Amino acid sequence: MVNKRGLQKLEATFITVTDALAVAQVTATFTDGHHFTESGDATPDNVHFDVRPHFARLALTRAKARALRDALNISMCAVEELE
Repeated sequence: MVNKRGLQKLEATFITVTDALAVAQVTATFTDGHHFTESGDATPDNVHFDVRPHFARLALTRAKARALRDALNISMCAVEELE
């Protein structure tokens, strides 16, 4: 869907990462000039046990999902945002 809408670039960066919290920010840029920026967070306690060692990357995944949901006007929550 985002490719059809003209996704040009998806930039993701960590704002902060500690042993207890990771915060990431993502900006989706489209060929029509629109930009959608969102953040996502994750802690070892709010991710599935299997991915707990990689909880920081889940913050990136959550931020990406939120930015792309905004861009596509999708009101549903991404499964990655659930505990």
